[in-house]
Amino acid sequence: WFVGLHSRHEETAPSVRKLSDSPMIATTSPEKPRKHTAPQAAFDEATDTRVVVDVFYHTYAGPTEEHQIVSRRVVQQQLEYLGQASQQNRGFKFILHYTSVGNATVLSPDWVQSLCREYSNNTLSCLHLGHMDQGHEESTLQQLHSHCRSVDDNAKKKQEHLVVYIHSKGAFLHKEAPAIQALNEKWMPPLTLAPITPACLASLLPKTAGQHHSTPVCNVCGLQFYPMWSLFYPGNMFSAHCSHVSQ
Repeated sequence: WFVGLHSRHEETAPSVRKLSDSPMIATTSPEKPRKHTAPQAAFDEATDTRVVVDVFYHTYAGPTEEHQIVSRRVVQQQLEYLGQASQQNRGFKFILHYTSVGNATVLSPDWVQSLCREYSNNTLSCLHLGHMDQGHEESTLQQLHSHCRSVDDNAKKKQEHLVVYIHSKGAFLHKEAPAIQALNEKWMPPLTLAPITPACLASLLPKTAGQHHSTPVCNVCGLQFYPMWSLFYPGNMFSAHCSHVSQ
């Protein structure tokens, strides 16, 4: 059964530090997306006992300059949240896998990689899954599902292998509907932060007592869970363990 961290609709979204807009990347010479080497983390891989948290991130950059400014602001803010989580939650090893959709030069791998290094103090590995001119969230969600299916079949190992799904909510500019745009940008911070909190991540792990491992408290965790009209998380951002995702 799904269990989540709940929040009432009328609650005010937490205040966050406003990030200044970065200069736009020129769009006259589109670059070919490419893979990047992950930054050197401050851990010895041979003795690293942290729980792996693979974050799958769907990003979008629109066609106009106004779209692009909003897209960069949203992605920059979300990368800051992930970088802070990577530094503060020292028992977890965060690895970001992101897909870019739309204008290939706006959210370039070089720009994303520089923010990953800056915000995480080189503790967050950021890997570009690829770019699509057009596409929907299903493409990144399928990557998450395939990743969990590839994890070793040992049930205990899958329960200790966590995944997170987030997307750049608010990056699609609703210019003709400012109220919707404001609502999306208001809810982006709590929706992004909830699944990467220590409480959410810990709820997905089996409890250990001696040589016995109990079933995790939760299969999936996020800001809100709705049992009606379907089983879902409004905003579609969540964390889960691979033993649940790969079923």
